[in-house]
Order: sequence, then C-alpha cells, then structure tokens
Amino acid sequence: MSNSELLACPLDWRVPDEDELGHEEDVLTALGIGGSYDIGEQSDGYILWWAADPFTFQDGFATIDDAKAAAEADWQKSIAAALTHPS
Repeated sequence: MSNSELLACPLDWRVPDEDELGHEEDVLTALGIGGSYDIGEQSDGYILWWAADPFTFQDGFATIDDAKAAAEADWQKSIAAALTHPS
C-alpha cells in the first residue's frame, strides 16, 4: 500500500472555549501536527491559520466549509509526508 492510498482520520473540529488562550477570535479549531488549525470569521468570509506555522494564514474563504476543506487537505498532505515504508 502506498502513502497516496492512506488517509488520516479527519480533523476533529470544535468550538473553542470563550476564555481559551490563543483562540479568542476563532470560530473553530482542530489539533494538527505542530499546532492547531484555527478558523476565524472576517467581514468578507473566513480566515484559516495553518497548524504548522501559527504566523501563516490564508483568508478569503467564502464559507466555513471551504476553510475546513483547505485545512483537511493540508492535514492529509502532512500525514502522508510523515509516513514511510520499511525497507
């Protein structure tokens, strides 16, 4: 079975607690490798903060589902890159 045939479990999205440090403005959060994927709401849509680098984001998502789909794609790519086959 190749790495391209394997899929990680989907991200486990949750609404952060009101007073959760670092998530004050997030609508949803999910743990990833190296950090969390965080989605926030903006006046023109949604913004996604990437798990691997908390200073990197992408905005302009029309819907929360679009932002979640981008995070899921990155998550699957990160897991696939971390897998190796024994020689």
